[in-house]
Parts: sequence; C-alpha cells; structure tokens
Amino acid sequence: MEIQYYGGNCLTISYKSTRLVIDDYLSDFGAKSILKETDVAIFTEDPNTLTKSYRLVLNGPGEYEIGEISIIGIATKSFIDQDKEVTMYKFTTPEASVLVTGRVLGDFNDQQIEKIGIIDSLIVPLGNNGYCMDPIGGLKLLKEIDPSIFIPTFYKSKTLKYPVETIALEEIVSELGMEIKEKTNKLKLKKNEMSDITSLVVLEQF
Repeated sequence: MEIQYYGGNCLTISYKSTRLVIDDYLSDFGAKSILKETDVAIFTEDPNTLTKSYRLVLNGPGEYEIGEISIIGIATKSFIDQDKEVTMYKFTTPEASVLVTGRVLGDFNDQQIEKIGIIDSLIVPLGNNGYCMDPIGGLKLLKEIDPSIFIPTFYKSKTLKYPVETIALEEIVSELGMEIKEKTNKLKLKKNEMSDITSLVVLEQF
C-alpha cells in the first residue's frame, strides 16, 4: 500500500492496480484535479458536481470491496457543522489498514470506535483556525485509536489557497509534542514494519 499527499485532505492510496483518490477538492483551492477515469473517487464530504465519470464514486457510509481493498465508510459529525454528517473511511489491504477521517468533530461513540477497530495508520486534518481539528483534538484521537503511524494533513500550503488560512506544519508538530520519524512524498505501508509505539510521519505535498 502506497500513500501520497496533494494538499488539503487530498490523498491517493494505491494497491496493485487500484488507485483510490480521496477528497480531491483541489480545484476549489486553485490547483488542478488529479482524478483520472480509472480512479476510485472517494469523498468524506459532499463532492462538487462531478463532470467526469470514474471507475467508482463513494460518498457515504457503507461497506465496499474493490480488488483486494476493503473499505468501510463510517458516518460521523462534521467539524464545521455538527448537525451535518460526514464520512470517514477505513481502508484495509493484506498489508495494512488506514483510517482517513476528513474534517470530523472527533467525538466518536463506542459504535464508531468498534467499526474503526485496529488501525495501522491514522490520517487527520489538523489545520485548525475553525476549519478543521486542532492538534490537541488530534492527540485525543491518537489516544483513542492508538495507530502505529499518525499523519497530519491540511497544514499550510505554499501552492494552495484555502478559504481560511491554516496553520503551518511546524506549529502542528510543536503542539503535538512529537518528533517526526519520517518525511516522505510516498509512504509505503507494510504490516511487518509496524511498531507498537506511535510514530509521527509527514507526507510532503506533491
């Protein structure tokens, strides 16, 4: 399983011949969409009007199987509007499991925690300033879920223009009180390389 980051909460998860593209709202931030017709398009929030067709579009809770990737969409509260539901996704391959939360409130109930289960990597937007969760909220999730790898997204970008200015990666790392174990633009996850101690990994924006 390979993970790459494109800014905002836009990620690709690739496994064998399948590429999942998560939260490609890049055109809203002044960049070009990375979605291709052969991709599986996945959205944690309602997508903008899609002008192209893709291999599959997921936008809500449910259980899905795509190739050797198992996907569970879990409904939860939006950080921006607590009366609104968004969807976080758990992705599982024979090599690893990843939870991508999107801009969630983070106040998970027992049923949601049970659906999340054991996670190797947790990916959470921590840009703060009223736009998404702050690092303190991220630490709370970290303690609840206890992944091997913790990855922040939505940090300040030199190339993207967000509706609300988000905080810098350095500030996020400082508030987390964690040392960066690895900086990379392509993270390869393998089950036999996971640790019992959570590591902070930074995905550098493409």
